[in-house]
Amino acid sequence: MCTTLNMDQRKQRREMTEEIRKKIIDKHGKGKGCKTISKLLDVPVTTVANIIKKFKVHGSVANLPGCGRKRNINLRLKRRTVRMAEKEPRITAKEIQAESKVKARQFLIASSVAF
Repeated sequence: MCTTLNMDQRKQRREMTEEIRKKIIDKHGKGKGCKTISKLLDVPVTTVANIIKKFKVHGSVANLPGCGRKRNINLRLKRRTVRMAEKEPRITAKEIQAESKVKARQFLIASSVAF
C-alpha cells in the first residue's frame, strides 16, 4: 500500500551552515569519529561523513556550484543573437540559428586563411 505524507509530516531539508561544517572538520581533525561528531552536533552520521569526504576532496567546506548544463554559446554569439532579435523582432529561432551558422563559417574561413 502506498501512502503519501503531508508536507508538514515530512522532514524538511535544510542546508548546513558553514559554521557547523567547519566545526565538523575541526572535530574530525582532533580525532573524533563520525558517530561522535554526529551526537555532539545533532547532525545525521551520513551528513557528517559526506562533509568530511567533500573536505578531503575539495579542501573546503564552502558550497560549490552545481554541475548544471554548460553554455553552448559564447558571449559574442549571444550579443549577436540579441542584436538580431532587437533589429528584427519577428525573426524565428531557426532563422537566427541559420544566420549564425553562416556567420560562423565565414569567421572560420577568414581565420584559417589569415595566418
